[in-house]
Amino acid sequence: MSDGTEQTLTQAYELVEAGQLDEAKSLLDPVLTANPDDVDAWWIYVHAVRTPADARRGLENVLRLAPNYPGAADLMTALQDRYPERLVPAGAPRIRPIGTPPPEPPDLPDFANLGEPSLDALASEASAQPRSRSRLAPYIVVALILVVVAVIIGLLQGAGTTPPAPSPTAVAQAVDVTPTDDPGAAVTDEPTDIVLTATPTIQLTDTPVATDTVAPTETSTDVPSATMAATATTAVTATVPPPPIDLETVGSAVEQFPVVDNGIEAADSSFGTTLFTAVCATPGRELRTLMPQVMFALAEISPTVDAGFAAIGAHMIDCDNDQSLLQIAVDREAAVAFAAGDLSESDFQRAWVAQ
Repeated sequence: MSDGTEQTLTQAYELVEAGQLDEAKSLLDPVLTANPDDVDAWWIYVHAVRTPADARRGLENVLRLAPNYPGAADLMTALQDRYPERLVPAGAPRIRPIGTPPPEPPDLPDFANLGEPSLDALASEASAQPRSRSRLAPYIVVALILVVVAVIIGLLQGAGTTPPAPSPTAVAQAVDVTPTDDPGAAVTDEPTDIVLTATPTIQLTDTPVATDTVAPTETSTDVPSATMAATATTAVTATVPPPPIDLETVGSAVEQFPVVDNGIEAADSSFGTTLFTAVCATPGRELRTLMPQVMFALAEISPTVDAGFAAIGAHMIDCDNDQSLLQIAVDREAAVAFAAGDLSESDFQRAWVAQ
């Protein structure tokens, strides 16, 4: 199907949907004359004509070209039931070209003015016929609904007979069996207060064993022991010295950079104890250029750095204004891998973490 034909069929379909049947048929006639085997054109034609004979002729062509065309067989059955086909003499052709329509019989009524239902209504009637065979279904549904409603009403009535909750007086009488020195304890407006008051009285009077089983000596002994152990651990941790720094090796690695005095030191970072080297730089291009060079230089000597350091890093400082600009750290294992050639420069840079 060419694009022009497809566009024409789309326009014809839209005209049928808008109720402009004559305009739709005028578009379809040339298409069917040029291509009488276009099943989609015949199907739209069926919905664009106004007489049963033309509709039957269109449906016959649809079923000839596509016997299983959706809805065609049902629509043909509905059309035959509503307008039985006249007998045709033997040998007369049943399918005729569009350009030579046969003369209408003289007693054929004008279907355009009889107010008969449209073909779409016939299709709806045809699809509704199977449903008429099960007329008992609505009555069955209604009966089931009545049964369900009756059961629900019975449950609601049964739920309404719940016995009333006990009054506060009854609760007070039940609790009053506990001996107490205060006669007014059992005569209280709030049942909850009665229960709370009676409970500790029973525990103190009737269960003296609880007092005998308490071991305050063990408890007081355990608590100081735990405290002393924690204090001792904290003291040991606080006194652990940082890993040793080989200042000569680190200094020779960064000697080409303006290292801050006493700028090689151990400090904490997100990785843990980190060997930082502080270098002077100015904000902007110098900072962006100098910082990677310092990190690469530190990575080269990372295999010689003490294993107690979890990371190495560069601290860039604006020495003129005594201001920290940037602090970068990287895991020591990543630096060692880069120095050994096992990690690319780009992957090494992706491992840097700003602090």
